[in-house]
This record gives sequence, C-alpha cells and structure tokens, in this order.
Amino acid sequence: MVALTDNDVKILKFIKRHQPTSIKDIEHAMSKVSSIQYRVEELATHDRKYFQNFSIPIDNTSYIEEDYENVKDEATGITHTKPLGLYRLSEFGEKALQDYEFEALLRRKELWLKNAWIPILVTVVTNLAISGIKWLLPLIQGWFSSSH
Repeated sequence: MVALTDNDVKILKFIKRHQPTSIKDIEHAMSKVSSIQYRVEELATHDRKYFQNFSIPIDNTSYIEEDYENVKDEATGITHTKPLGLYRLSEFGEKALQDYEFEALLRRKELWLKNAWIPILVTVVTNLAISGIKWLLPLIQGWFSSSH
C-alpha cells in the first residue's frame, strides 16, 4: 500500500469533487504537481494476495478505481472489459481521505495549543507572579525592618 503524500491527497480531493475524472483533467487542474500519471497508477493499484504461481487483487485496497465498460468482440463473441481512463474514489480512498483530514485537524489543534495558548498562559501566570511579588515585597521589607 502506498503511503499518502500531500500531493496524493490533493489528487484524491480533486477526484472526489469531479468524479469520474480523467488523468488529463487532473493534470490540467494540478499543473504544479509532477508525475500525475504515475501517482494515479499508484493510487489505483490494489494490494495482491500471492499464491505459488499467481496473484489476485484484493478488493477495496486501492484509493481510486478506474471505470470499465464491457465490450463484446463480434468475431469471437467473447466479452472483455475495456478501461475508460476515468477514475473515481473508492470506499478505501474515501476512508483514507477522511482519516487524513481528521489527522490534519488534530495537528492544527495541537499546533494552535502549542503556539497560541501556552504562551498566553505563561504570560498570564508571569504577570500574576510579578503582581504578587510587588504586593508582597513591601510587606516582607516591613517585616524584616521591624525585626531588626
């Protein structure tokens, strides 16, 4: 299974909004992202179960699915599938995208906590401590001067 990068997530989000969509549409919309064709192929690759002499794809293990149509060969009468070059988000891709967005939300909340609230709390505590020292200092000086 391919680990998702930020560019892969951008592709998944685009496919989700415009499904079914082609690689050309993705390339047009994301001209700054390189290797779109390769990325789409990776995102559409299923995990496989391996046996001695062959392997089979495992259902619902790719982020996106390619659309196919059934085509009947008139000469032989055999029906086969033909890829249409159109992609849509799979259930697995929907879940991965949702998980990625949730993790991103948690990272933003954590960053907000670290970068905003902790400095604010430190400032408040420091100001309270300084105010307390200013209030206590004359009392302490008076206590020392009266004891000598």
